Amino acid sequence: MLAVQIDLFQPQATEPAMGDARTAELRGTVRRIIFQKGDFYILAISPEQRKETVTATGEFFNLAPNDSLILWGEWVDHNRFGKQLKVTRWERPQPTNEAQLREYLSSAFIKGVGNIKAAQIVNVYGTNALDIILEQGPKALEAIKGIGPRQAEQIYKAIRDRHELHRVVMNLLPLGFTPKLAQRVYKKFGSRTIDIVKTDPYRLTEVDLIGFYRADQIAASAGLPKDGDGRIQAAIRHVVEEQTSSLGHCWLPMEDVIEQSLMLLNREARSVERQHVEQALSRLCTLADDKGRTVLVQNGQVVYPSWLYQAEQRLAENVQAMAGVRTDPSANLDRHILAYERATRIELAPEQWQACRAISQTDLLILTGGPGTGKTQTTRAVLYVFEKLHPEAKILLAAPTGRASRRMAEVTGREAGTLHRMLGIGKDGKAQYNRDNPLPCDLLVVDESSMMDLSLAYRVFDALAPGTKVLLVGDTDQLPSVGPGNVLKDLIEAGCPSVRLTRIFRQAEQSQIVLNAHRINRGQAPQINPAKGDFFFIRQEDPEKVADLIVRSVVRLIQKGMGIEDIQVLCPMKKGHTGTDSLNRRLQEVVNPARGNAAMEEITYGSQVFRLRDKVIQTKNNYGKGVFNGDIGTIVSVGTVQTNSDDSDSEPAEGIAVQFNGQEVAYTQDELGQLALAYAITVHKSQGSEFKAVIVPITTQSYVMLARNLLYTAVTRSREMAVLVGTDKALWIAVKNDKVSQRNTGLKEKLRPFNSC
Repeated sequence: MLAVQIDLFQPQATEPAMGDARTAELRGTVRRIIFQKGDFYILAISPEQRKETVTATGEFFNLAPNDSLILWGEWVDHNRFGKQLKVTRWERPQPTNEAQLREYLSSAFIKGVGNIKAAQIVNVYGTNALDIILEQGPKALEAIKGIGPRQAEQIYKAIRDRHELHRVVMNLLPLGFTPKLAQRVYKKFGSRTIDIVKTDPYRLTEVDLIGFYRADQIAASAGLPKDGDGRIQAAIRHVVEEQTSSLGHCWLPMEDVIEQSLMLLNREARSVERQHVEQALSRLCTLADDKGRTVLVQNGQVVYPSWLYQAEQRLAENVQAMAGVRTDPSANLDRHILAYERATRIELAPEQWQACRAISQTDLLILTGGPGTGKTQTTRAVLYVFEKLHPEAKILLAAPTGRASRRMAEVTGREAGTLHRMLGIGKDGKAQYNRDNPLPCDLLVVDESSMMDLSLAYRVFDALAPGTKVLLVGDTDQLPSVGPGNVLKDLIEAGCPSVRLTRIFRQAEQSQIVLNAHRINRGQAPQINPAKGDFFFIRQEDPEKVADLIVRSVVRLIQKGMGIEDIQVLCPMKKGHTGTDSLNRRLQEVVNPARGNAAMEEITYGSQVFRLRDKVIQTKNNYGKGVFNGDIGTIVSVGTVQTNSDDSDSEPAEGIAVQFNGQEVAYTQDELGQLALAYAITVHKSQGSEFKAVIVPITTQSYVMLARNLLYTAVTRSREMAVLVGTDKALWIAVKNDKVSQRNTGLKEKLRPFNSC
């Protein structure tokens, strides 16, 4: 698309650049849509005052046969299909005669109007019908025989929305927006879109796929000043949001925020002085919105996003209230523990006895330990004893992810669900259970609790009634949560009641996966006996050949009878030969290659191709769809989906359906940015999951990510087989690097004033 500089806010903005000899103009009618995939169309156009039909290709939206168009572009000769107009700009003018107007009103885009009603409207208002309807509103339509108030409102809204959407999209396309992205912006801001682009383009960052850099380019094209307060505040917010979302921090040093913001603002030319950034930062920390909330919170010399500060504060208050509770154990407690040992024929270790006793003495207990140390058995014992002591008690079991909750249900023999579903978090992100409507339970057990980020932990603890007991089960040596915070580690270090299991049980001692995980955690290299068949290290220096070996290993495991859902490649990074981006492309071509009917079985989003039967992962929480960051599923259909299943008037759109845990979830093409291929995922994304076989590249290409807790987490995701592929040097670096990147959190400090837990 030509980069034409235009005045966004004038109707004549759709004219082609003057003096561009390459630009041809064509006026005509869409006779047929030959092909459409996403925004890309191939059209058969009937030009005005000419008999022959010509072919035009380019990016369009909401086209239908008989639409009148003005096209600008370049004539090219296709080696198979001959002469075509490669469209760079286009316009859909308002109908100019009664025939065009009837076609427009009776099209599929104007619901509630068929051929008869379209003819009636034109008979009454003539060629000015659209202008009259847009000016007078539904009342103009109520004057037409057979159109009642409700239908008049529906028709008016469809005409107004299509007219407004077209105007917005036509103004955004020259700025580099695709039609789909332009429609997404319109969906967010509606009739205010053009005004926002003109006066405050940094608000566009509220829309997925538009970041500070894109908004900054739009602001420059709109002529906004480089030292404007809006630009400076947007840069500060970008720095804070980027650091909290990508690095898991809850706060940043104020000096870092200022320096990084200055670097961002002055990356091309020095236009902003330090004092301007300091002033803008102060405003973001002091000026409250209509709900009394500031964007950022200054706490001494550090800066929090407001929502993280409030979540941390409330979580600290709730935890302190629980952790301060101490009660005397029941006289029958030890008798019930002995009864559990007799019933299961298992002798509990002293630490396991300690956990069973401790849950009766405090409202909050943390149970932690590595693989094979008996966390599951201890959880079973705690549940058994608690029910014996409190026969009428209601117990809830939950975990942060669907996979973790299903595994919890399998090993305990009890019902378990995700924390999101337990809290009843709806499409609007609000929880059904909260401080005013607490969870109906006496004991809550949360597995894989190291995965709980600050926001989720705050919601969980805020929904507990006084007297409810909580058992948090997790492994603090694994990677922290994907989202901001390091809750489990902070709670333990603050002194909250906890039991750490250290003994590796006899059955687990037979597993090289378990033994080597503990060796890695102690800073020792794995010991490998290939004869046992559950732990392998394939040595290879060349990163490209490492990638080859990983692909071959996946194919080999499939040939031996494993399903692709049982095999997971876990990468330290996204980039490079052994990163998720490259390996996903390669594995997709081997495991799920394009077939002869590719056009019917795949859909494109940016540079990513999604195919029927592809393994995909959800990359962000979507409360409306009920799927969450890290959920893995399979594409089960490609084609037409409903844009909103709760809306009877929703429009069908191109998209896919993904099956997550037996539940089908629809995604329109606009929503595919929430998904990624999942043949290879990062170690961080694998938390809370277990797979039969895990394959891990270990190369110095990933030097900055090679750390003990990352390798430990990767190995402990495997249930039956772990395969490392790479170099001894990279493996040794990972094992010896116990310098875990510290997260900036304040939970531990907020608990200290309460005289510790």
